[in-house]
Amino acid sequence: MPRGDQQTRHWRLLRLLHDRPGHALADLAERLGVTTRTIRRDLEVLERSGYPIYDDETGDGGKVWKLMENYSNLPRVAFTLDETLALFVVRHLLKQIKNTPFEASYESALAKIEATYSGEQAGMVHKLAGAFVSTPGVGRDFAGESGFIELLTRAITKRLRVDVTYYSAGRDRMTLRRIDPYHLWWANRNLYLLAWCHKAKGMRTFLLDRFESIEMLNESFEIPGGFDPDEYVKDAFGAYISDPVDVELEFDTDDAGYFEARVFHGSQKVRLSGDGKVVVTMHVGIGPELVTWVTGMGAWVRVLHPAGLRERVRKAHEIALGIHSEKN
Repeated sequence: MPRGDQQTRHWRLLRLLHDRPGHALADLAERLGVTTRTIRRDLEVLERSGYPIYDDETGDGGKVWKLMENYSNLPRVAFTLDETLALFVVRHLLKQIKNTPFEASYESALAKIEATYSGEQAGMVHKLAGAFVSTPGVGRDFAGESGFIELLTRAITKRLRVDVTYYSAGRDRMTLRRIDPYHLWWANRNLYLLAWCHKAKGMRTFLLDRFESIEMLNESFEIPGGFDPDEYVKDAFGAYISDPVDVELEFDTDDAGYFEARVFHGSQKVRLSGDGKVVVTMHVGIGPELVTWVTGMGAWVRVLHPAGLRERVRKAHEIALGIHSEKN
């Protein structure tokens, strides 16, 4: 077993004994997912390390293990170098959502972790910080929506309804809605809210920067037991959610490796056609983002199926041709 896993288990074991005195071996083994033999060995190691752990007999002849009451000198959470690197990778990913409560809280937590290192360890941590970089300037700045994010996070956590004023792009006007906020969703470099809309009587996806106002109500709600957010968004291309269909695209290249190395959608499959061209299939909802992506491939791609997508791409090219014609 990796030493990092053993250290983590020892820390969790101490926390269990500290938070609730009196655990049987079987209980500890079940909670930590190991055998009672392993737990007994861990307890011996911790006792030898100086932790005041002792066993106590119960009234029914059993035995439980305890940590001395009021003992507070528990070890700080220890991270391996690989775990620390992972935390710095997440820091770069959070640059995609600048000036949100998540970014500020994460930076605060990371600063506390960095403060636990000293000397040679601190130098290694700073080297790890530079091991991963991200493209600057590609994230969104949510300074203007930070308050809404914090409010929605509280409403989601507390399962409280909210009244919102929201700009509907399809209607080109502000709308008043009462919604049950389920989850915040990061997609296509934007933050969205997945929520049940009482006005529409169904699930809707709300773009965060289209909220004009949000008021949290003292009305609770429950997320249906069968609702799975990953399942709900899995067929979306970008952030557009609709009923999925089978899409088949033929690319004017035989470089299948290019597409195998890039995931445009979780359902995509890549194969070579009889004449050596690459065919990519997906099971996705057809919306503006898919049309824009296919249109952006220009003459490199041909829509084999469905006909509706092919027609929308053709019209998009016609409009672009008219815009860029010599007469204009």
